[in-house]
Amino acid sequence: MMQSVLEQTRLDRQPSAPKLTPGATAMAPEDVAALVAAMEAENPPGDGKIGLSGDDRVHTEIHRSPPKVNLDLVFGAIVAVKRAPRFTPQDLLDAIGYILDGTGATASFGEKMKQAVRQQKFSLLRGRLNGPPNAILRVNGLNMLVVGGDEPAFAGKALEERINPALWSDGVQRLSQTEGNVMIADAYPSGRCDPDLNYDRAAAVTVTAAAVSLLTDPAGMIWHPAGNAIPTDLIPDMVQSLADGVAPLPLWLRWMPVPPTHGRKPGAASRGLQAFLGRELELVANEFSLEKNLDDLFQIAAALLRTGTPPPDGSQIITKDQTRYRVVHRQRGVMTGTPIFRLISISDYKGG
Repeated sequence: MMQSVLEQTRLDRQPSAPKLTPGATAMAPEDVAALVAAMEAENPPGDGKIGLSGDDRVHTEIHRSPPKVNLDLVFGAIVAVKRAPRFTPQDLLDAIGYILDGTGATASFGEKMKQAVRQQKFSLLRGRLNGPPNAILRVNGLNMLVVGGDEPAFAGKALEERINPALWSDGVQRLSQTEGNVMIADAYPSGRCDPDLNYDRAAAVTVTAAAVSLLTDPAGMIWHPAGNAIPTDLIPDMVQSLADGVAPLPLWLRWMPVPPTHGRKPGAASRGLQAFLGRELELVANEFSLEKNLDDLFQIAAALLRTGTPPPDGSQIITKDQTRYRVVHRQRGVMTGTPIFRLISISDYKGG
């Protein structure tokens, strides 16, 4: 049986020297505020839970009390759907249980949650809502906000900016034909943030979004803060990556080419890693092919997420093929304008 996705995301990520063996900012504060406002307008608080036996297992619950939201660092995803989304909180819990099958989890609602569900606006067809879904869940102790809408998630330039045509040639066309969306946002309260916690937060959002995709007719998923869109037929692979203890980087990270300089070939930069480790990666233009730079970029990002240890300024990183990079911390990158780990191949390094 597949082990718990959220248990596996913790991995054996002990701090160690990272010897390594493929546009949008974080979710806008107004988007998160809208989610919280939607939650506050809903039914009275409930304490429905999916409870698990054992202290070290996944704990999932759903309730109506909106938690405090850290607007500075929010993981989130939007599932773009072909038709207006309609599912109940119980549907969502059942779908999460299906994804985490084999963990020994049992699902149940407390009395208050049962009352809240009964107060929702159902149609004459039992179990079908008369409007878009909304709920707050706790997945592994982390607050997830889920809010549906009966309109496309993005259109025009905002949509085009989230599609990498080299990876998804018909992405703009497919997502522009959608009629609804479901937004999933992490609502971790302000306070302690560390790489291990951030990884688990992103994993919880991914699992919740995957459950939403099982309940709708999805066309694609857009990940924040990378601003990265993928077709939904890749979602099962993302969940399986989590189950295997591997970060689903094709979803969580977006890559960008760094312009060539002084006759060198294009480098590569990440977008999305800053939410985990506080900085993006940027391989400066060098003598390598773009394909190798992309491979090294994703290889290094995967290792950093696995260890949860940001590389110190001035340290070295060695890839599988023994390419050596010097790490230089900079407050502004060429591509992102945010703090970066600048990676300079040792053959090019002159201390700058």
